[in-house]
Amino acid sequence: MNFVERALLLCQSSPLKLFSLNYVIDGDEYVDGDESRINSWITAAVRRNVRELRLHLGIEHPAFIYSLPSCIFRCETLTEFHLLLNGTLRLPSSVCLKNLKVLALEYLHLVDDRSLEQLFSCPSLETLSLDYCIWPEDMILNISAPKLLSLSIVERDSFLDIGSHSRITIIGPRMKSFDYYGEFLDDYAITGSPPLEEAIVHVYHPSDIERKPDLCAPHAFKLLKDLSHVRLLTLSEDALEDLDENREIIDLDSLPFFSHLTKLKFTTRNGVSIESGTAEGILDPAPQSFLTSLKEITISYFHAADDELLAVMILLRAAVVLEELVIHCTEQCFLHFPGDLIESLLALPRASSRCAISLLPCEMQIQD
Repeated sequence: MNFVERALLLCQSSPLKLFSLNYVIDGDEYVDGDESRINSWITAAVRRNVRELRLHLGIEHPAFIYSLPSCIFRCETLTEFHLLLNGTLRLPSSVCLKNLKVLALEYLHLVDDRSLEQLFSCPSLETLSLDYCIWPEDMILNISAPKLLSLSIVERDSFLDIGSHSRITIIGPRMKSFDYYGEFLDDYAITGSPPLEEAIVHVYHPSDIERKPDLCAPHAFKLLKDLSHVRLLTLSEDALEDLDENREIIDLDSLPFFSHLTKLKFTTRNGVSIESGTAEGILDPAPQSFLTSLKEITISYFHAADDELLAVMILLRAAVVLEELVIHCTEQCFLHFPGDLIESLLALPRASSRCAISLLPCEMQIQD
C-alpha cells in the first residue's frame, strides 16, 4: 500500500494515462479506514489528470459504506470510467465530465436523482454499458447523449426479488447499436435515433421462477417498434414466445416489417419451429425486408426436427434476396436426421438462387 501511495505522489506534474484499482477482500480482511485509503489513491489519480479510470471495489463487510470521491465527476481529463461496485452509486449534486467517452457500470444500485441523468448524458459519451445494475423503483429517466454510439444493458435476474418497473427513454441522434439482455420488467423507449446498424433483444426468464410474459411482452413489443429500422437484428426465443403468448393484449399486426433489415439471427434453446403442420399462409405475403434487403439469416440450436425443417423451408421460400442461411446444429442433429442433412436442405425450394446454406456446431459447443 505504501508503494501505491509513493508511486502516485512521485512525478505529480506528469499526467496519468491509466489508473486501475482492484480492491476485493472478504469481511475478515477488512480494516477500518480502507475507504479513506481508497479515496486518497483515487483523488491522487484525478489530481494527476488521469484519462482512464478502472475501479473494481468489492468489500463484503457491514461496516463498509462507501462513496466515491466527488472529484471523479468533475475530472476534465477523464475519457474512460469503468466501475464495478456491489453497492449504491452516490453521486454529487452536479456531474460535469465533458470529455468522457466510455462509461461502464457493473453491479451498482442506481439512485433516482438528476445527477444520474447528467452522468448518462455527458456531451462526449459514445459508449454506455450498464451490466447487472439495479434501477430505482418507478424511476423516470432520460438518457440524452448527443454523441452516443452504443448502449448495452444487462439486467439482474428477478429471482433476486428485483423489479423496478421504471421508464427509461434513450435519445441518441447518432446511436448505431443497442443490446438488451433481461426480462423487460422496465419500459425502454428509443427516440430521435437514425436507423440502427445492430440491435440485440435477448429476453431470458430464470428457470426457477414463474414466467410473467404478460408483464414483459408489451415492453418488448414497444421496443421492437422503436427498432423497426434496424439493419442487423438478433432475437431470442423467449422474446418471440412472450409476444406469441400475448396476442390478446398486443396487436402483432401493427408491428412494422423491418424494411431495412439485412441480417436476422434467432438465438434459441430448442431450435426454431412452426406449430402449424403446413406452410400455407405463413409469411405470405412476405415482409418488405424479405423481398428487398434481408441477406443473411442465422439459426441457433437446430435439431433438424420436422417442425424446424418446415420453418427453414418457409424462410427460404420468403427471402427473395437472401445470400446466406447459417444454421448452428446441436450434437443430436446429425445423429437423429435420417440421411444427408445438407443435401436435404439444399433440395428445399428457395426464392433466392444465390442463397448458400452453411451448417456449423452450436456456439456453446464451440466454447465448451
